[in-house]
This record gives sequence, C-alpha cells and structure tokens, in this order.
Amino acid sequence: MIPLFDVKQIREADKYAVENYSIPSILLMENAAESIKNEIIKQFPFILEGKVFQ
Repeated sequence: MIPLFDVKQIREADKYAVENYSIPSILLMENAAESIKNEIIKQFPFILEGKVFQ
C-alpha cells in the first residue's frame, strides 16, 4: 500500500472539515472506520463466515 497522505496532512484535512463544514470529528472517525471495515471485508470475505483462523 502506498500512503497518499502523511499524518500531518490528514490532521489538517480533518481540522478543515470540522471548522469549515461543521462535520463533527467523531463522524469523520466513524466514516473512516466504516471504510476500513468495508475494505477488509472486500479483501478477506471469509471473515464474514466466521472462519478467521483456519
């Protein structure tokens, strides 16, 4: 995986969204978590079957 943004850039983007668009920071974190969850499921669909360890 190639990082597109560094930590400082992400923090600045979050701050901008909170200050300029009134998006609560908790909502940003929830959306990020949901996106990561969806990507994990896409890459490892067997997780949904409960067969994490084989």
